[in-house]
Amino acid sequence: MASDISDAVIEQGIARDAVFVGRFIRDLSDPSKRPLYGILPFCIIPYFSLFIHEAKLKPNHIDPAALAALSPEAEEIIARSRHSLKLFEDKKRWITGQVDYFNDKILLAHSGHFLGNTWLPIARFLETDLVSRDPVCVTSRCCRRVS
Repeated sequence: MASDISDAVIEQGIARDAVFVGRFIRDLSDPSKRPLYGILPFCIIPYFSLFIHEAKLKPNHIDPAALAALSPEAEEIIARSRHSLKLFEDKKRWITGQVDYFNDKILLAHSGHFLGNTWLPIARFLETDLVSRDPVCVTSRCCRRVS
């Protein structure tokens, strides 16, 4: 019984997402919305990524062939877009929690990719902008040294 309810909720969510995407695409054909065409994708595409990523995790509720055409690169982009959306819409951590999460988890995990590897060793001091809490401060200190 609980599984039936869970399945119904999942299927209803997928159906509502599909209706939302359909309405969005329909609305794009409305000439009166033409001034918004340049910005709408930036606002909506992350939600499409969320729908696709989460629907792909529920293969029993969708036609697997519908998402089979996605390349590995497309799947990676969709996952990153979904994760970014989830990060910025987190209502539990709020802003201070997000900053702490960034400093404790994301920065530590990825700083090695961005720090200590510039092709111009004399410019390595500029990489500290990534670990500074106030990048403008680092830049202004550099400017003070020059002047």
